[in-house]
Amino acid sequence: MNSSPQPAARSPQPAARSPQPAAIQPSLGGLGGGGLLGEPQFNDALAAHLRTLRQAWREDGAIVSERTGVLLGRKSDRPDILVVGGAAANPVAVETEWNDPAEADARKRLGQRAAANGLLVRAAVAVGVDDSIRELPAAQVAGRIGELELRFRVLTADFPDGGEPSVSVWPADGHVAGTADDLAALCEYAAAPQEVVERRAKAVADEVRAIGNGLHRRLTPKARREVAQRSGQKKTEQAVRMACCIWLTALRLQDELALRSEALTDLLSLRRVREELGNGLVTAAATRREWAKVLEVNYGAIFESAQSLLGIDMPPDAVAEALTALAEIADSIAAERLGARIDFAGELFPLLLDDREETAAHYTLPVTAELLAGLAVDRLPVDWADADAARAVRFADMACGTGSLLRIAYWNIRRKHESAGGSGTDLHRTLMEDGITGIDINPLAAHMTAAGLSIADTGVHYDRSSIVASRLDRGGIGSLHLLGNNQIADMFGQQSRSAAARDRANVSVP
Repeated sequence: MNSSPQPAARSPQPAARSPQPAAIQPSLGGLGGGGLLGEPQFNDALAAHLRTLRQAWREDGAIVSERTGVLLGRKSDRPDILVVGGAAANPVAVETEWNDPAEADARKRLGQRAAANGLLVRAAVAVGVDDSIRELPAAQVAGRIGELELRFRVLTADFPDGGEPSVSVWPADGHVAGTADDLAALCEYAAAPQEVVERRAKAVADEVRAIGNGLHRRLTPKARREVAQRSGQKKTEQAVRMACCIWLTALRLQDELALRSEALTDLLSLRRVREELGNGLVTAAATRREWAKVLEVNYGAIFESAQSLLGIDMPPDAVAEALTALAEIADSIAAERLGARIDFAGELFPLLLDDREETAAHYTLPVTAELLAGLAVDRLPVDWADADAARAVRFADMACGTGSLLRIAYWNIRRKHESAGGSGTDLHRTLMEDGITGIDINPLAAHMTAAGLSIADTGVHYDRSSIVASRLDRGGIGSLHLLGNNQIADMFGQQSRSAAARDRANVSVP
């Protein structure tokens, strides 16, 4: 694209790499005989091409075009294109117009709800299409839809509880140019606007802080010290807050696994746990039972730390109250559909630290991570349509923190493979088992990294991973010191292979 404040639209994928399957070629109404191409026909062609760019968008009804009855309470309204499922965390409207982006039409869609799922339209993309395209034969437009230069303006709305909605427009002036592949990326990112994520993360951080502080007051000095020791924290109050953050992450993933994982069909969701107990509480005993089921399959880097902290001798009623409150937060996050692509844990974690300067805990901003990881992946000489080539990619971060760089590199690789017609679900297992190496000296940050990557596709089972927490000992300087070793000890004293003992990575995200 010509401008790149939104990293998603940084480097369009040539349409030649992602041809439309014949089964979904749009019908352009026989306009090839010389009549001008109509906007509805163009919208159908653009929607058909978008469906080829993401695996989840290939499902029936994930993207609809030129159709009435798709918005709640507005049966006669007909959005140009509505992305209602798949990779979009919330519905995204796309409104097109010849020449200038259709900003007025796009603005009208904000705040409406998709009839398919009742979810709020938080974002709309106004698209401008060069009027000269109308002169092309319809068949030629259908074949070249992915190569055409389009003009974009992105509108996102924040709907704070009890407040008036605020609308942001990017870019503030003019527009940016790009292809349909850029449009797909913009839809993904706009579906969970950054201002919404930041506001929600701050609210959740405040809630978790209050829950943690309340639990801390009810713990014995011995229990406080043990929480601090197991979580690698110096301050007991911060340690208990971090324990609550770990539990929240695990509870959220538990719900996702219960819903989607084929390997965990007997895992109970949080709602089922509360129904089974009959009192609406999420107890430590019930939670440990469900997490044990997960650990029999995998996800040790996530659930072993959560399970270990839950095993400390603490008042059962106090822990149950904390877990129940955290489960309610997990429910609210799921209801807002902030999306697996959003580094929600990474947004939350730094807000709970009181000693970031003292511990040198400096976390990469999301926009910076987007730029760095995107530039690194774009340099890879990979034929993304080749599944074997995509599966052979290796990338690492030896001071991964909460995993922003790794997670965004993962999504860039997956996006490129899907845009070229591949299956991101098939790629997920290989990347989790062999493609990604992440190391950090903070076990809680490593937990967040593993959770953020796992939640990307919870329906896919994987057998191993290389996300570990290292120790600072024997004068070592941390994660970079490990490059010279063949073995490292993870957060539970188990031996895991270091990056030096693995095949040389194709790219190392610094």
